[in-house]
Amino acid sequence: MVPDRLLAVTEIPLNRHGKLDLVRLQYTLPSADQPPHDPLNTECEFLIADLFAEILGISVTSRTADFFEMGGNSLKALRLLTQLRETFSDLTPALLYAHSRVGELANILKQGSRTFYSVYPGTDCSTVDIFLFPSIDSLYAPVNSRIAKALTGHHLVCFDFSAEGFIDRCTAVVKARQHHDRATLFLGYSGGGNFAWEVASRLGEQAPQALVMLDSWVMAEKPSAEEYLRWIGQHYANIDGLPDQTALHAYIEALPSGLGEETIPSRIVLISSADHEPPDGIMHRHWGGKTRGEFTVVPGVGNHFEMCRPEFLDNNIHLARRIIDGLSPT
Repeated sequence: MVPDRLLAVTEIPLNRHGKLDLVRLQYTLPSADQPPHDPLNTECEFLIADLFAEILGISVTSRTADFFEMGGNSLKALRLLTQLRETFSDLTPALLYAHSRVGELANILKQGSRTFYSVYPGTDCSTVDIFLFPSIDSLYAPVNSRIAKALTGHHLVCFDFSAEGFIDRCTAVVKARQHHDRATLFLGYSGGGNFAWEVASRLGEQAPQALVMLDSWVMAEKPSAEEYLRWIGQHYANIDGLPDQTALHAYIEALPSGLGEETIPSRIVLISSADHEPPDGIMHRHWGGKTRGEFTVVPGVGNHFEMCRPEFLDNNIHLARRIIDGLSPT
């Protein structure tokens, strides 16, 4: 067998057991279809490249280097976000996931990362605008990224939680970005569904045609951050990336409970988890009284915290796609 090409390397990467590290090796070798090398050329790009290299354990020398394509995951992204925020305090998780190449991220940071939403343009044939609302703090960035990839082709706006005037700001963005020649759908996982409903209620007759909730709860009484974390520990195991209590408190304070007399004209579809016993004081079916349109409960896959994990997400988003594909501009 004769190889197609020979490449020289200055060092053979080894893992912690002293054996060949194939994952690191593949990123030290240029591939045949790799885009032309675009060297780093600004101080900000060198800073970001150094952090990529430190966290991923590989050499990063190009502006086109992508954090996730080179082996980054949600936990490594959280570490990167923490370090970048020491210099760029306004950087949000959604921006990091939407702009994960060195050059793109540097441009965003230089401009000032004050935008609290990211836009994923759809194809020309897309007839639906989807607005995705965030679940709890550090969990929602990977969730938004996964959902965005699962809904490739549609026009998608992903909101990134910010405590100050979040609902008012989301409402303004929706009004500005709604297109009369496309249908509108709101999508929210967990607390994101509560935010989606609240924004829809403020839009009046401009509310979306449909609101899809992934296991969103109506809360008779909002828990404290401490109570919420304690409840998670009692009911679920192996939950990674939980936010700290300060961030969680800000989210819960801003979170609409779902109670009240208001109703919306939108169709509401609740994709429920496989949990058999939701916590006390939390209701699913109460959402049926919050719409003047149709209300449907569809059984989803996985428990509440599993629904948006990679192994379950495709099945649950498939259910959402059935709703999306049935929409048409009014």
